[in-house]
Amino acid sequence: MQEQSNLLQDEKHRGRTTTHMLYQLIKWCLGVYIGYICLLGLILLTGLIFDRSTWGAFLLSAAVPWKLILPISLLVIIIFPVADTFIQSKEESWFLRYGTQIIAKVVGTEQVQFRRLSILSRFFTEQRLQLEWQHPENGQTYHYTLRVREQRMPHWGTNLPILIDYDDPSYYWKADVKDPSLRF
Repeated sequence: MQEQSNLLQDEKHRGRTTTHMLYQLIKWCLGVYIGYICLLGLILLTGLIFDRSTWGAFLLSAAVPWKLILPISLLVIIIFPVADTFIQSKEESWFLRYGTQIIAKVVGTEQVQFRRLSILSRFFTEQRLQLEWQHPENGQTYHYTLRVREQRMPHWGTNLPILIDYDDPSYYWKADVKDPSLRF
């Protein structure tokens, strides 16, 4: 019995670690990709600036297969949202298998500001719910946030379900509430 419990805990820990490593890997790959796109842009800019020189003309010539490099490089960006969706579904299935649903109380809201692209705030309304839950065994209070988009916000004191890892209550499923038909 104890051995089976240990195997389950090991499997649970492996799943959580794998998800964390996948998120780190995709973050690193995105950084490399952005660096690669910047390097391509720098090469093209250098070729355009120095197009009268020998090596500038070579950079812009047909000897460099730009007709393949540019479209393929731009299509690679599709991989990142697909990979992120895959990792999120893996994390969601982990929470559905190992998570514990608790009821947390709404203690506040805050408007999400789009600092870099303020025009986005005209088209998207996004707010964060601040939730609080007190562990029944040790009395410690945990704080959670949920993103809520394009719908009415629940009132202060409303109880909402959250999926957590009961062994580590600070780890929770960061689900987005996007369904406009869902009303609190």
